[in-house]
This record gives sequence, structure tokens and C-alpha cells, in this order.
Amino acid sequence: MEHQTTISGMTSRRRAVLEAVQQSKGHLTASDIWERARGIEPRISFATVYNAVHYLCDSGLLIEIPFGDGASLYDARTDRHDHARCTRCGGIVDYDCGVATDVIKQVALEKGFLADEVHITVVGVCATCRASG
Repeated sequence: MEHQTTISGMTSRRRAVLEAVQQSKGHLTASDIWERARGIEPRISFATVYNAVHYLCDSGLLIEIPFGDGASLYDARTDRHDHARCTRCGGIVDYDCGVATDVIKQVALEKGFLADEVHITVVGVCATCRASG
């Protein structure tokens, strides 16, 4: 999904980072983005990529998917959606949990917590890894 909004401060290197993630149609680490962005902007540094992904997330053009221990993946799909992550291969699949998010918000409210957002991550083993033993 491509975001068409023009943002002030969108440098050519930030555009290269955004394009690298959008072209992947997947979830990338900062290192993955750096490798792809160098094909668009050969002199881009890893530090620039790292700063650019945070800028793009703050601008609503990317989302960050944190997975603990400081590891994050970045996604150009910015609509509300959830993820399933395979513990064997590390693959991530997007899905929409829909109604469950309303249930989770209601349960949180019953516990005195007003949830602004709900992001669900299912962790397990994907079909491909299960089939391979």
C-alpha cells in the first residue's frame, strides 16, 4: 500500500528508505532496509536509515513492529492490522483480527485501562515449518 502524502522534510534519502520498504511488500529490519536503500541511494549510511525509519514512523508512513530485546521490523502497510510470527523461520504474516480488538479494548476498560490501540501478535509455527518437520 503506497502512501501519497507529501511530507515536508522528505529528503531524497528518506524517500529511498520509504521506497525500499514499499517495494519489499513485507517486513524488514533496519539492516534489510539499508541493503535495499543502497540500491536506490548508494551513499546512504546505516545511521541515516535508522534515523529515517523513525522519522517515517513518526510521520505515519511506516509502522514499527517491536519484537522485544530491541529488535523491530518496519512495515509500509500502515492501516490497522495484526501479525503472526513464526518462531522457527522468523516469517511474519499480516492478518486482520477485527472484532477481537473491540473485545480486548472492552476487557481492558473493565480492568480500568483505556486502550488507544490494540495490536495482536500471534507467535507460533507457520504451516511451511510444520510441514518440514
